[in-house]
Amino acid sequence: MTGGRRRAWSALSVASASAIWVSVNALSARHYARWDATTGHRFSLSHATEQTLGGLSGNVTVSLVLGDRDPAKANLLQLLEAYRAKSALIDVKVIDPDRDAQAMRALYRRTNVNLATVEEDMALVVEREGRYWFVTLQDLFGTSERDPSRLIPREERAVTSAIRAVVVGDKTRLCFTTGHEELDVAPDTRGSIGSLARLLERDNHEIATVDLVSAEAQVKLKLCDVVIVAGPRTSFAEAEAERLRTYALLGGSLLIAAGPIFARDSSNVVPLGLASVTEPFGILLDEQLVIERDAAKVMAETAGTGFFVSARPHEVTHGLLGESPRIGIVNARPLRHQATQGAPAPSVLLLSSDDAIARADDEGANDWRGVPTVRPGDKVGPFVLAMASERSKLSVSDAHGPRLIVIGSGYALAAQTFELPPAVRGLAYMTEGAIGWLAKRPMLVDVPEKEATRAPLVLTEAGRSRVRQYVLLWMPLAAALLGLAVFLRRRSTERRA
Repeated sequence: MTGGRRRAWSALSVASASAIWVSVNALSARHYARWDATTGHRFSLSHATEQTLGGLSGNVTVSLVLGDRDPAKANLLQLLEAYRAKSALIDVKVIDPDRDAQAMRALYRRTNVNLATVEEDMALVVEREGRYWFVTLQDLFGTSERDPSRLIPREERAVTSAIRAVVVGDKTRLCFTTGHEELDVAPDTRGSIGSLARLLERDNHEIATVDLVSAEAQVKLKLCDVVIVAGPRTSFAEAEAERLRTYALLGGSLLIAAGPIFARDSSNVVPLGLASVTEPFGILLDEQLVIERDAAKVMAETAGTGFFVSARPHEVTHGLLGESPRIGIVNARPLRHQATQGAPAPSVLLLSSDDAIARADDEGANDWRGVPTVRPGDKVGPFVLAMASERSKLSVSDAHGPRLIVIGSGYALAAQTFELPPAVRGLAYMTEGAIGWLAKRPMLVDVPEKEATRAPLVLTEAGRSRVRQYVLLWMPLAAALLGLAVFLRRRSTERRA
């Protein structure tokens, strides 16, 4: 073959290869496909998710707000790529909160969330036509009961749930009662629920108030997913209690956090006025003040009216059954089971120690120095301080039956409870769990669980610094010293020989 023909064939080969390469790229652009070779097909979408994506009628924006050092970011990007491959209506945006401050501010302006109060566990924000849904890191993973070191990936369930929420769902509406000197729902006022308000808004709750005296109260109650009685300091009238009772028995969810109420002109505890509401759930509030006498459980400078309690197993108290975080409560009243016909047996959530006492007044409280002594007529513990109860479903299609949680202290919703250090913030965590249990909607059981995986190793900046020291300094230095020792040993041996 001559040189000219050889050059012609070479040029033709290059042109053919180029044509094939262009054709492959064109076909791949028009016929996109992904393969999931991971164990358990972690990034393969379920049929339920594909149905959800196929039913979209408008764009949905998913903003990933994790930094590059977060171990969950890479897996979420892979999963979101699978969502985007199934539907062109899914718009994925990646925002690094450490670098894209302007984009973060724009995001929180759109979602009406105070940037300074957003917690560090935010992972995703899903938006559509003015509706938005937050997904936290806790939503993305579950813990295996058999092996706590293994995590159950729930990213698909969390993302699909968020998409469904902004497409067809509304925010959970929490209604706080007013008119009884309850805690204010404004986050920055004295005697309010404080940062809990911002926390609830971040967790996709809408906060409203309802005056049970007003003529519109019954209509407003029907729009509430959960009604909350937050630390009242005056009693409820019979008509008000009847409205709450009707709301609860017709399928509502109710949270009552109420400590003892003292009469204006005496030190005696007066009735709260909600017995007709709690009795159908098998719960009764006693008109007494609980005082802890175990020095190891009493909070400083509270004379026994502030103390630490223990939790009992329930969905609400999940994660609070150990020694940490501690659950502290202040100005609490005892609760007890009331055997009423047709009422369920309630579950105990919080319990005092055996050394606690309960009395019907706080006479001489200003003169207490340390824990008061036992007086005739005082009851001796242990005392139940929080209970949960659920009645039978009114309809087979209901997510759950009427639910009630009673906490014997308004401190459970107070601002200072949510500002405590994590080690003693157990009551705040339980309150969050209580609201979540009461507002619980049907689980996305049609999105199956993924196979449990080993928890990733997360290094802090200090940990990475130590690793760099070991790899770049100490390990080479140790090898050099070892080599020097061998060299000196061999040299001394050769001299003797």
